[in-house]
Amino acid sequence: MLLANLTNPSLVDDAHLLRGGSLDSLLAAIFTASATERPSEGRVSEAPATLEHLVSALCHVASTDSGRGELLRHARALPLLQALVALLSPGHPLLPAAAAPGQLSVAEITAVRRSLGYLPSKEFFLFGTPTKHSPSPAIHNAGFEANGCGHTYGTVETDEVSVALEAIRKPSFGGGSITIPLKEALLPHADELSEAATVIGAINTLTRAADGRLLADNTDWVGIRNLLAAGLRQRHGGAAPAELCALVLGAGGTARAACHALRQLGAAQLYVFNRTREKAEALGAAFDAVPLSGDLDAAVGGLPQLHLLVSCIPGSAGVAPSDALLRRHSPVVLDAAYRPRDTPLLAAARRAGCTAFEGVEMLAEQAYAQCETWTGLPAPKRAILKALTEKLRRDDFGAVPSFDTFLSAP
Repeated sequence: MLLANLTNPSLVDDAHLLRGGSLDSLLAAIFTASATERPSEGRVSEAPATLEHLVSALCHVASTDSGRGELLRHARALPLLQALVALLSPGHPLLPAAAAPGQLSVAEITAVRRSLGYLPSKEFFLFGTPTKHSPSPAIHNAGFEANGCGHTYGTVETDEVSVALEAIRKPSFGGGSITIPLKEALLPHADELSEAATVIGAINTLTRAADGRLLADNTDWVGIRNLLAAGLRQRHGGAAPAELCALVLGAGGTARAACHALRQLGAAQLYVFNRTREKAEALGAAFDAVPLSGDLDAAVGGLPQLHLLVSCIPGSAGVAPSDALLRRHSPVVLDAAYRPRDTPLLAAARRAGCTAFEGVEMLAEQAYAQCETWTGLPAPKRAILKALTEKLRRDDFGAVPSFDTFLSAP
């Protein structure tokens, strides 16, 4: 019925939209409008009236002899017309069957828009080292595609600020992720810091604003907060401990993000441990936390309680509390490292029956926040996790139970 309405000249009165323009400009207007009006994941939305008017104008072209001739001369207009009709009642991936024979999916329509250059396209990168085996390109390219963006995401393997700035200063630069050792080094080059980035003093997200300003943020703390909050719900139900006690291992940029996340969760007692006393004291002073150093078990053994434990040190460092200490307190544990995957801390936490989260789960959580910043849309978690699990499978990383549970849900 929709196709009949769109191709019925008696129902179309939008020829005025073509005055002073060409078929090329009309097609560009249609696909520019459609790029900002997409069905969100999990539901089917109605197309906007402005887009409907533009499509009607295209159909008005097709209703005249001269217009049909022009359409035939534009070979690309024929698949576009099919895509446009489908866009007004798209076949959504969650539907059990196509709404009509030959119905195009939103993903297929997006592919048409991208191939014709009607989607805005910016370059995004992961800056730092090592980046060769990072899952971030798989994560963000999947997020861009699912959210209907023409952006691309690659890597810039470097520990030099000057090399990163070369890519950042290109007109095509849209944003990027920052990993070690640049999380603090690139911070002074941003034009504006988010509140979180200011408090944490380290960044992991850059965004080029429409006015050209370089915006810096930190989403590591969001990933940490989300996982720990989920762990507390799992461990304590709706009644979290009144006096949350938390411990952070490490003193770098991720440790600072962890301290911020724990304060946002309401941790009343916060301890920071580092083998170098001066580093522990500096971090403690920044977040009003108690600095600890020396032997880990001796340092934390006297704590009357411990609800949350976040490790922000390399997994190969081999630092972990004893099984006995973990069994006594049974904290929710997050190890931010994900290579190697089976860190001594995670192994000890699982032996002690603790609720434990892997670094790759934190990677996904913070990436959702980045995707929403860069696309302006809710993160397509299913598409992102599907791409991430495929990347991990290719790397022989092994299955991540929480990802499999999410992807198997209806």
